[in-house]
Amino acid sequence: MKKDNNIIIISGVSFILGCGAGWIVQGKLWNVFFTSYVPALATLVAAYFGARYAFDFQHNKEIEEKRQEQIVNGNLLYSISYA
Repeated sequence: MKKDNNIIIISGVSFILGCGAGWIVQGKLWNVFFTSYVPALATLVAAYFGARYAFDFQHNKEIEEKRQEQIVNGNLLYSISYA
């Protein structure tokens, strides 16, 4: 799943940079490149890494909550067994 996400991001970044490189070589539309494509690229990268960080954070939180629940259940079983 992560590899598929990386392919999408790489494709989008390559397209935007390819368009920009073409315009730079031709010497046209510098203003459009810097006012439209660079902010779009920065937004795309920021959104991707923000969502990835949020997903990883939530996933780790769920693992920790499950671990804590298992500890509580183990302690309860231990206290019931020896009571």
